[in-house]
Amino acid sequence: MAAAAAAQTEASSPWRQPSEKHPDVEKNISVPVLGDTEDPAQFLQFRRWSVFLPRAVSSEVEQSTVYVRARHMGNPQFFEQTRQRLGELIHSRELERLGQAGTVAMGMPHISELQAIFHAQYFALGFLGNGQFHKALTLCRLCVQLVDALASDDGPLFWRLLCRANLGGAYARFGKYEEAREVLKEALALAGEPSSAREGALVGTFHAYLGRIELESGDINEALRIKELEIEVFERFLWDLSDARADREVEALVLATSFSNRGICDVHKKKFDTALMWYGRAQECLQKHCMQSSDSVQHQAKIKAYMEHARSLQLLQA
Repeated sequence: MAAAAAAQTEASSPWRQPSEKHPDVEKNISVPVLGDTEDPAQFLQFRRWSVFLPRAVSSEVEQSTVYVRARHMGNPQFFEQTRQRLGELIHSRELERLGQAGTVAMGMPHISELQAIFHAQYFALGFLGNGQFHKALTLCRLCVQLVDALASDDGPLFWRLLCRANLGGAYARFGKYEEAREVLKEALALAGEPSSAREGALVGTFHAYLGRIELESGDINEALRIKELEIEVFERFLWDLSDARADREVEALVLATSFSNRGICDVHKKKFDTALMWYGRAQECLQKHCMQSSDSVQHQAKIKAYMEHARSLQLLQA
């Protein structure tokens, strides 16, 4: 029974590379979210950065894996060039800080800097999907370093939180749980009480990763406590991010993932009725807000499998 529950945990993990090919991925590997822009506000649009939110199924994440693999095969220096670009921007900002120390405040982030950060985090996501953890961690660390160099007293908090969410998630996926905890707890302290839906969604993401770490480390009680916080924060902020139909689906997929993982915690506690309730909430969330996209269909199939698994364990326990 314990082995079966552990298998369900692994199957649901947002850090696990999917075993099946997603039908939408191989058709087209162009990446609209990487499009150039002269307006920094464009990067704050939910359709761009939502790719980094934790979901049990995401064709966008799988697309990043395919995209980065293709870029790396076409240009073996792809990673090194990205790393070097981030290093140059960090060095430039450090020189600017030294030159302006004690005189004037640091300048606001330039569009080229924000674009470099956003692209590097997307590439890190792709490297994670390809199992190239050291490359992903290197880019994520450099993004945190650069965004902190951009920060003034009223610095780009959203970007600082986003970079830490991705670094913490990368550490966790690499099995470096202590490093992940340190980054994610630092991010929670930095965020404080969220003042916007964007910041709130990232706070929910910190809780999501911390909860997964505790679940996979075997501390089910702590995982349950954190999962409660995660759901509370996501329910408060997710629906305020965007009311566009496609965005609503992403929001529902994120929340349904939280509900499902909460149910998995209850399976580990042998509270099968409670687990089925949470799986039911995940199912209802997807049915209400999602179109019949590949992501939605695959996620609903996973939930159905979770429910069948919980019922079979319940019968064994009876």
